[in-house]
This record gives sequence, C-alpha cells and structure tokens, in this order.
Amino acid sequence: MMTASDVLNGQSSIPSRSVKQASDSSNILLKSTLGNIPNWLADHIREKQLCDPDLKVIIQFLEQSLELPPWKAVSDKSYTVKTLWRMMDRLRISQGLLCRK
Repeated sequence: MMTASDVLNGQSSIPSRSVKQASDSSNILLKSTLGNIPNWLADHIREKQLCDPDLKVIIQFLEQSLELPPWKAVSDKSYTVKTLWRMMDRLRISQGLLCRK
C-alpha cells in the first residue's frame, strides 16, 4: 500500500490529478486521495501534469487561448479530455499549473 511519505519521497506517482489554489492565492495545494500534499514545488507538479497526455492537451488549450476550443478539437480525444473540456470555464493556469477555480 502506498503511503503519503512514499509520494512525498518520490517513490510513487501522484494518485490524483487535481490541483487547487489555496484561498489566499499564494499557495498551490496538491489535492490527492491521500489529502493535501504541501511543500511540492510548482515546477515539479507542472512537470508531472505535462507528462499526463490528457492534462497536457487541456494545458495547451488554456495557454494558447482564453476561448473554449471548438468541439472538433476534442471530439477524437479521450473521455478525460472531453470531460475537462466541458469544465474549462472552471479551469485556469496559475503559477504554471492547471488549477480548478
């Protein structure tokens, strides 16, 4: 069984994709099935997000334009990309990370 210390020590991948900005907007918190994982560097989280092919598509859309891409741009993508596309009004890039508002 994976523990929080395994994740923090880099011995396992992050079990969740969700990143949410703290209410004071100065800190990014990684939300996972293990709970908040504080003190991760934004660069490390961004690297992991860009390694995920589904998140990478959404990050690229958000970095290229503030407008919702047409359905045609995601119709041939995975279920996850389509789900995130439907949520794009609630997603943004903050400190280089894909975050949910």
